[in-house]
Amino acid sequence: MTKINRWWIREVEIPINPDFDGQDIVESDISSGSMLIFQIMIKVATGEDLSMLWNEIQKKDN
Repeated sequence: MTKINRWWIREVEIPINPDFDGQDIVESDISSGSMLIFQIMIKVATGEDLSMLWNEIQKKDN
């Protein structure tokens, strides 16, 4: 799923979006909303501590 999402963003979304013109995009920095949700679901399922993630979300809202 991650490979497909990254391919779609790299090959379709970035080339048609002028905001990315002239920018170097690192493959590991590419992330979609569905990839983030999937990562959160895995963390919840494995019982991983999500407090750091919650703190980051709160920082971005302010």
